[in-house]
Amino acid sequence: MKNILLLLLLFGSTTAALRAQSTCDNRCLNFDGKDDYVQLAKSPVQGNINFTIEGWFRSLDNDGLTTCPNGNFERIIGCGGSRLEIGECSGTFAVFIGGSYLTSGVKSGDGLWHYFAVVKDGTTFRVYLDGNTVITYDLPASPVFALDNVFRIGRWAGGGGLTESWQGDIDEIRVWDSALPAEALYASVNCKLRGSETGLKGYYNFDQGVPGGNNVALKNALDLSPSKNNGSMTGFALTGAGSNWVCSGGPHGAFCDDPNKNTPQPISPGNNSVLNLKKGPLPDFSWKWNGALPLPKVYHLQLFRLDSNIRQSVFSRLVDGTSIPAAKVFDSSSPKPGIYQWQLTDTIYGNQSVPVFFTLSDASCGTVSSVLKVECKNEWTPTGLPIYTGTLILTNTATAGTPGCAVKYNTFTAPAGGSISGIFPLLPATIAAGANKTFTFTFIPATFSQTSISVGCYGVWQDAMNNTANLQVNVPLPPCLCKDCKQGDILVSAINVVPGTPPGVFGLTGNLTTNMSSGPITGIEFQVQSVSFSATPSTCSNGVSSVETSGVFLRPASTVNGSTGLVYFNETVSSSIPPPPTNNNAAKDIKWIGSLPAASTIPFNLSVGLPGPLPGLNADCCKIKYRVCIRVTVFFGDNQCRACSVNFCKDFNN
Repeated sequence: MKNILLLLLLFGSTTAALRAQSTCDNRCLNFDGKDDYVQLAKSPVQGNINFTIEGWFRSLDNDGLTTCPNGNFERIIGCGGSRLEIGECSGTFAVFIGGSYLTSGVKSGDGLWHYFAVVKDGTTFRVYLDGNTVITYDLPASPVFALDNVFRIGRWAGGGGLTESWQGDIDEIRVWDSALPAEALYASVNCKLRGSETGLKGYYNFDQGVPGGNNVALKNALDLSPSKNNGSMTGFALTGAGSNWVCSGGPHGAFCDDPNKNTPQPISPGNNSVLNLKKGPLPDFSWKWNGALPLPKVYHLQLFRLDSNIRQSVFSRLVDGTSIPAAKVFDSSSPKPGIYQWQLTDTIYGNQSVPVFFTLSDASCGTVSSVLKVECKNEWTPTGLPIYTGTLILTNTATAGTPGCAVKYNTFTAPAGGSISGIFPLLPATIAAGANKTFTFTFIPATFSQTSISVGCYGVWQDAMNNTANLQVNVPLPPCLCKDCKQGDILVSAINVVPGTPPGVFGLTGNLTTNMSSGPITGIEFQVQSVSFSATPSTCSNGVSSVETSGVFLRPASTVNGSTGLVYFNETVSSSIPPPPTNNNAAKDIKWIGSLPAASTIPFNLSVGLPGPLPGLNADCCKIKYRVCIRVTVFFGDNQCRACSVNFCKDFNN
């Protein structure tokens, strides 16, 4: 796996290049450095938008040239227009942004796998290599940065020859339509995507070819994202051990959103814990293996110190067993106070634990503990994002045997994404020794897919030392689906049922005619209320055997007003299927967001997955009757919570 190779890199080890094998569970594309490249049908990063491009690479450059950048900048990614190029020059990772060539100073031409990410956030570019920020660049005010429609993998957008095309392997290229925070990048670096993740505009895992085999019939690199923006392949031999698909060893096995994947589970220090440096030795770092697969014996432990949301690496090594003394982790008799994050990756399957945050305090005054509660406000932003109310209780506990002292908090932030506003009481706020203070605030997540909130509290003790009293608290976000609050006129008509593929998938088509009391229409939500079925004979169907057959809407066939761009509230619970599964492409609740006149006729096509006949059984030998009941909610006016609903049921058979 690439993450294991990355560990070898961190400790100065070397490894033989992975070449073609007859079989392997993960593949990549090998580029010969001459004329091999992939060009997308259209660029997913056109204009001056925010975006994130990430992926894995392995350089096999052997041309011996050292002049940089002219004539020797080998591109992993090349975008035209104002130019964005990602690659390597004379064995050093570098980028070209606008009119500036920027080198990381970090060697990457060592025959090992490396992970990169380039994030455009407004006028600022952040460039990561192997999890570390290696370049930060602010665009000039003029000329305005704008990319055109050319996006190439393995070559400069303007051309390039032997010394400017990529020589080596490329895998797992992912393009997002937003500036992803570092935490989001780290969360998915060592696992697979499904292709339907929110904001994913391009996903090229290069897994379709036979490694080292005859692939001359394959002319396109497939885009697994909803964009289906495939790339045409030019120059590849597509047969033999090079200029072809070869074995990679990147993220494989578990999907990033699989709640039941085998992972290491941190135990100590615990999440949101506060450790006092004045109270003797720190506890050991310890963890356990959570999963049915064989127990790994070696883990990669990473520890970071968070300073104003910047991650500083403290420890990154292989550890035998399931514990290590804190003194070895900090490698110092006096670790610095502050907020820390630690995480584990097993070295067999490449799966990561959830990140754990804890605080080290050396204040003689005491410690601050926190309790955070977040609830739905039942209000929504104009784009449909839920609005939450938060209650944070901070308690100042004096160190035993001392009178303690007050603590003053100056800033609250949301380091994991989203925005915090309306903090009351206003900051700065002081908490006396032995007292607590309750803060309320409003929180809006960054995206529909954000499932947790982190609140970073930054303050200082009010004594002569003025040590920091920073802490970070994390809790899950409850689901917030809008509730009805107003009536209007809705008519569901012309409902037809069209059998789909595979058996058990049906398209429910019809029209929604609306006449709202005050427009415009801002959203339409469909919810499966109930599903019943009966098979004759009863043994000819397995019934509900997966999320996809439990009466859910399926992507991408479901459309509202002709659009497939629907919000899927992920199906994670199905009572007949333990343990609860997850599928980003299946949901009992979907929502269209847009703008239509108050009086409209809106077509819909709902692809519904239901129990079907046994696999391979002729449907004529298995008669199944279905009844599906659906609730339709229409949102209107200038407030996302103004809505009215109607229920309809449809009886049909296969």
